[in-house]
Amino acid sequence: MKRKSLSLSLCLLATGLNACSVSNTSAVQVPLNLPVTQASASPGATAEMAETPKLDLSTLPLSRKMLTLQDEDYELFFLIEPGYQEALDAIQTGDFEKAKARLDKPPSSPVSDPKSRFDRATLQLARAQVADALTQFAKLEPEVTGKWMLQANRAIANLQLGLYDQALADLNEVIRQRAGEKAAYYHRGILQLRLDKSAEALDSLNLALKQDRNYVPALSRRGGLYLRQNQTDKALEDLNRALQLEPAYAPAFNGRGLAYLKLNQLDQALADFDQALKLRPGYSEALLNRSLVHIRRNELGQGAQDASSSLQALNGNAAEQAKTAFVYENLSWIHLLQQDWNAAADLASQALQKEPQAVPAQLNKAHALLYRGDKREAITAYLQVLPQTVDGKPVKDIIQQDWLFFLNKGFPGIVYSDIAQELGFKTLLAPLMSKSVPELSSSIPVLTLPSSPIPKASPTPIPTPSPVFSYPPTPVNPVDIGVTAFSAAYNSLSELPEVRMVTPARNGSGVNPKTSFVLAFSEPMERKSVEDSFSIYTFNSRKLSVDQDNLTRHNTLTGNGAVATNFLTGNSTPIWDKEAFNISWNSDDTEVTFTFKEAFSLPTDKDSNLVPDYNVAFRSLSTGERSLRDKAGFIRSVKHFKLTDGDFEESYKFAIKTDEVKPTLSQIFVQSAETGGKYGDAIVARFSEPMIMYTRSLIIAGGMAENEAKQSWKQAPAGYPGNRGISTPERAAANYQVTITPAGYVFPIFDGAWSEIGGGVYYDPGDATGKTVLLIPPVGLPLFRPGDLVKVRVGTEVMDPAGNTVDASRNSLTGLAG
Repeated sequence: MKRKSLSLSLCLLATGLNACSVSNTSAVQVPLNLPVTQASASPGATAEMAETPKLDLSTLPLSRKMLTLQDEDYELFFLIEPGYQEALDAIQTGDFEKAKARLDKPPSSPVSDPKSRFDRATLQLARAQVADALTQFAKLEPEVTGKWMLQANRAIANLQLGLYDQALADLNEVIRQRAGEKAAYYHRGILQLRLDKSAEALDSLNLALKQDRNYVPALSRRGGLYLRQNQTDKALEDLNRALQLEPAYAPAFNGRGLAYLKLNQLDQALADFDQALKLRPGYSEALLNRSLVHIRRNELGQGAQDASSSLQALNGNAAEQAKTAFVYENLSWIHLLQQDWNAAADLASQALQKEPQAVPAQLNKAHALLYRGDKREAITAYLQVLPQTVDGKPVKDIIQQDWLFFLNKGFPGIVYSDIAQELGFKTLLAPLMSKSVPELSSSIPVLTLPSSPIPKASPTPIPTPSPVFSYPPTPVNPVDIGVTAFSAAYNSLSELPEVRMVTPARNGSGVNPKTSFVLAFSEPMERKSVEDSFSIYTFNSRKLSVDQDNLTRHNTLTGNGAVATNFLTGNSTPIWDKEAFNISWNSDDTEVTFTFKEAFSLPTDKDSNLVPDYNVAFRSLSTGERSLRDKAGFIRSVKHFKLTDGDFEESYKFAIKTDEVKPTLSQIFVQSAETGGKYGDAIVARFSEPMIMYTRSLIIAGGMAENEAKQSWKQAPAGYPGNRGISTPERAAANYQVTITPAGYVFPIFDGAWSEIGGGVYYDPGDATGKTVLLIPPVGLPLFRPGDLVKVRVGTEVMDPAGNTVDASRNSLTGLAG
């Protein structure tokens, strides 16, 4: 029989105790051989050793190698001397047979030398001959002192066999002897995660990173732990840093893909899982996680293929039972969606054989039994887990959500009210009172069940499709599944419409202020309800640079920073609704894109500390209406967003980037009354960017600060709209120096501020972009004729809406009067 193979990734590291960094990893295949035998030294050997001086291993040169075993990275220690460079090179390339042959013919030390025996035992561990390695370590231990590296390697061997007490004892002893050994803390963190001791694991990983903040395996593992704890931002920070340090580190791509999956950013998740598998073919966790993406995208065939491949990649040892159970659980869900009840029930049962307490697997089994007609068995299966919760959610709620989802998928008719009564439910979602999707005009109410049974309806059979793949072989035998554990609750979809994907991303950062907003829904939507209620608010309170001198206003923009309430009246500054956007839909009305019209964007600032975050919600700025209606008539009035594996949310936030670009004077046009200038003798000045920003609530522009003592009008590109306050058009005119030289003249006839001739400066009402201002003279005042030379220079205190002052090197232009 062909033996399974295991993917190993080794990196050759510099000699020295703390010289390791993860780099240049490459996958190689080595045979797996895990017979467990009890190791002991013979009495004769013990007597012989008593006469031989013990070798102090801690005095010898040390090399470190990074090993990938069972989808986990470990750091192994070797005592190979420079004369063994050929063996080191062979280990680096994964040619373990060549390395062994070279170690068997050392240049100076006999094969029986403890140092050589230590290296050969470690090589056996690298070749996944774990029991053989443990036997050799046991024989060697009485012959040496300073043996912390032996204990470190032995701990890894025991980890492979699920002998956690022995592994922990060795790791703690290594830490006692060498408190600065990062690998020992890292390996202890892995062990504690397998024992589901998250707090202790976090402490160990933090200690590893305290020794070396750039220790990539620990960064990646801590990112996965943060993801378990629903600290997605922290997880992404660690995983992105790991990839910056080591761009080819497959576990970091796998972890980041899972973070994106948790955020429901499926395209990004798929790309990261693909990259992880490109770097490490056969990576079982990445295969399993990629199958979850395909399930979410309703690509059931591909999901089943990846799940099956991940099952075959598992080696069936005692450390991988939980992973195996989870694979079967997901395969069961796939077959359930395909209405292949027998396969779904059998696969769920296999999951429960591996993990008897797996609630999602038990629910999958109960669902399959119910739909194939085994009502009594289904009720028994439901009752076994009914008192429990999954991620804080009562199982009875998960069951009803699943039923609603199946109802919408066209599953065979079930009299849910009968089942609900037998399960002891006090209430039942209204659509489940019949076996077809009702046409509702309001949110789904919760109905109290009647005390007497409801007459049964005849079920409508639906042809059962063929399975998407043949049954995978039954695997053998247990590990922490890391951050891969999702539950069936995450697959449970509501009948009500919901937003399942957004751009910009939930909690995204560095977003362009003119970003488009893309929202993908779970159902085809009635367009008007979406468009009328879409709105954007500031999420936190900020006083913008352009408004800093204002003594009457504490903040320019306000927000209470709470996703659940920020968008409610009085809690934040409304910025925009549909009026600011061009709106387009896809062909089936499940995805809408709001694209800013040219004149509009989100207010930002030059100072990163003053840039507000923004909040997207469904609440009409005109009427307060919050209802979203799908084409089936279902209405969701609250908690419109399902963007994570947690609860539905009322809104979501994101952060935009700063604007630190100084505006410049880009064009001037000089109009004369003789040629029919609209405003008589006037100057049109155009800037490189908008100098005023309109929102639903306020206008943002230089001069809005309203501070007489600080002469805030010097910041105004033009009179603040409506002639409110102190930044009038006449005062803004002082910010423009104008020189007029008649045609044929050497010297100008006027050189001074535009305000000196009684002129004013206004924003051009014909330019929706806000880039153009008009320098208008007093009515009837002749200033220039066609051919006159006119120069305009803008004051360098003039600000754009982000608080950037005009670039002093590009603040003047000259033109001819037309």
